[in-house]
Amino acid sequence: MLRILGKGTVNRLCKKAVPTRNVNTIIPSVVALPLRKQTPVCQFSIPSKRYSSSKSNKAPADELPSFKKLIMIGLVGTAVFVLAVRSLDQNKPKTSYSEEEYQQVVNGLKRKIAIFQPGEIDMQLTTLPDIKSAKNKLPKADGDIPPIHFIDPKNIVDIHKNDSNDKYRVLLENIHKIYGNDYYYNLPEGLLVALMLQYIRDNVKPNEKVVIVDFPKSIKDASNFESEIAVVSKVIIPKDQSETDICKYFETVDKVTLV
Repeated sequence: MLRILGKGTVNRLCKKAVPTRNVNTIIPSVVALPLRKQTPVCQFSIPSKRYSSSKSNKAPADELPSFKKLIMIGLVGTAVFVLAVRSLDQNKPKTSYSEEEYQQVVNGLKRKIAIFQPGEIDMQLTTLPDIKSAKNKLPKADGDIPPIHFIDPKNIVDIHKNDSNDKYRVLLENIHKIYGNDYYYNLPEGLLVALMLQYIRDNVKPNEKVVIVDFPKSIKDASNFESEIAVVSKVIIPKDQSETDICKYFETVDKVTLV
């Protein structure tokens, strides 16, 4: 319940509420100090970079392979495949040659310094061990005129080994010390053909019939002989050697005579 006070009553109450002040009383005053900006105890500033790009992450349509490009890639791949197949076909070893093909291969291998060109000499080889055996085994027709010039490569090697001025002397002597009388069969590859080349160049004339005994010892020697000295017209091989690599090598060109 509210009570309405009169004006006089209010004034009396206000006078009573005002305290009396002693003149000698010191009233402390409060001085307002300016507020300072509080600095945080720890403040870290972490740099950051912002990147912006105007390019879209999606590849533009014009950078995608076009149908024309795909066709070109397909054609190039097909061409490479065809060339690879042709290369493999060319690298396949041939097991037989015609006379014309054989001559082309030999002419391709033949060096310009070859001693005799095809047709200049009748060059025959035999794997028979010595000249005496060759004379006994040769077909009678081969003993007719012109006379046969027999060559034994072992004699050629001995000549070089015993010549104090020969450049191969030291090498041949070292091989002889290791292998003894069998050193002829243990010569470094290519040396025998090199020694024969020098001998034939100095001692054989065009249009002669030549039979070299106990040769070749390997297919490599046979190939080097024909490319550096002369193309072989016939190879005489004993029947018990018909399965050797040398026999099969010359059978591919139909140059083997079995005795």
